[in-house]
Amino acid sequence: MKFFLIDGSSFLYRAYYAFPPMTDKDGHNVNVVYGFFRMLMKIFQEKPDYFVITWDSPVKTFRHEEYPEYKANRKKMDDDFKHQIPITKAIAAEL
Repeated sequence: MKFFLIDGSSFLYRAYYAFPPMTDKDGHNVNVVYGFFRMLMKIFQEKPDYFVITWDSPVKTFRHEEYPEYKANRKKMDDDFKHQIPITKAIAAEL
């Protein structure tokens, strides 16, 4: 049995920085959406029996209390990245 646990947030960042800017017919950036699902399709080639996609919490967690430097070096998220996250999550939820 193959079970895949996918760090969705990591995939989002990877897609944003690895894929060149792309736009849809209305001019909206879609490189994160495209890159995320392209990477996911590679995983599906392994024919998993089950898979789960996890996401970083939108609120601070105990890690921030225990270690204030946790993810402190992350830059502020660009708007063109930020607006693609809910789209990607909504599509992923339908899988």
